[in-house]
Amino acid sequence: MTTGGSVAYEQIQKLQDEIVPKVKELMEGVTLAIDHYKEGGYGREMWNRICDGHAHEAMNLMMALSAPAHLYLARDCERAVREAASITPREGGMREAFQQQVAKGC
Repeated sequence: MTTGGSVAYEQIQKLQDEIVPKVKELMEGVTLAIDHYKEGGYGREMWNRICDGHAHEAMNLMMALSAPAHLYLARDCERAVREAASITPREGGMREAFQQQVAKGC
């Protein structure tokens, strides 16, 4: 897909196809927060949930934007979590890694 360090049209199109929906979701969340505030929504719990949603969507956007520069980001992140949890791939997937870490804490 790339030649000589340049980004191919297909990569740009794929990036755009992934980013546009994520930006729309983020903007919908901002609109929802503004509407909630205008209607008198001042509860801390709801604002925490809205902010958590924004953080999640922003992280998804950041991951999509950095994908062309970090082709193996998902794989490397999974490996880092496995290493941090002292889980080897043959012991199970990511869900198993988290369950084992939670079990250690009990």
